[in-house]
Amino acid sequence: MPDAAAECARFGAALRTVRLRQGLSQSGLSEASGLHRTHISRIERGRCEPTYATLMKLRRGLGSLADVLALTEGEAQP
Repeated sequence: MPDAAAECARFGAALRTVRLRQGLSQSGLSEASGLHRTHISRIERGRCEPTYATLMKLRRGLGSLADVLALTEGEAQP
């Protein structure tokens, strides 16, 4: 079973990839999701585990978390 730190790092990297694909800055995602920009930065760097509420805000900001989750599991092309 993968450790939490590795999972957080993979999720954060996938989040950053999808955010950039959508042409969003961290500030843009912050505005769209209602999360503080520094919180998004910490997630992208794998420094914190997002809660369910945070995931739902990220979903709102990105439109979907499907691409993020697919990249986390290695199912999508970067």
